Amino acid sequence: HQDAWFAQTPLRDVTLTKVSGRTRGIAASPHAYRLANLSVRDTRFDDADLVGLLGAGGGSGESPYPNLARLWVTAGDNVGSGGLAAFAAAARLPHLETLAVDRTSIGDAGVTALAAAEGLDNLRHISLSWSSTGGDGLFALLASPRRVAVSRLHFFGCRVTGEGVDDLVDTPGRPGFESLSLECNPVRFVDTERLDVLLEKYPN
Repeated sequence: HQDAWFAQTPLRDVTLTKVSGRTRGIAASPHAYRLANLSVRDTRFDDADLVGLLGAGGGSGESPYPNLARLWVTAGDNVGSGGLAAFAAAARLPHLETLAVDRTSIGDAGVTALAAAEGLDNLRHISLSWSSTGGDGLFALLASPRRVAVSRLHFFGCRVTGEGVDDLVDTPGRPGFESLSLECNPVRFVDTERLDVLLEKYPN
């Protein structure tokens, strides 16, 4: 029914459920170019579904979503580091400001790949909440020269420890950084002196 929907309304925000196995069809839609916000909620989602959102061509051609500013995926444990790494390598989303891939088994390797991705230079907000990501992934994002535009990171319910927070002292620092959410992480003990240095580097 997509043709009827788009013919009757200037639809730019779409939320989809139960699309596992059909994500390439979303990208193949002749109306995909109109989307500014796309949310997908499907606990059956896997790595292939995440990459499939980019379409059959992946990073080999023009993006099917030239106007997409926000992509929010709530998945399940079948999405892991390999899926995020493949997505990051193939993504060509020049206007994407918000990327959320929540409730997954993504670990540090996947986040490190995201930190180095070349086709996501406009990202401002990244959420990887309720994943297996730890301090190494967080460090990679904050230290990456390709993610200097990012001002908000949500790592709610991940695996960042006190040692991981200490390590952030060695990142370059971002005076314009707005928000780092680490609620429900196993951050039990943090060196208070290093924490003071960290707060100086990220004053907001």
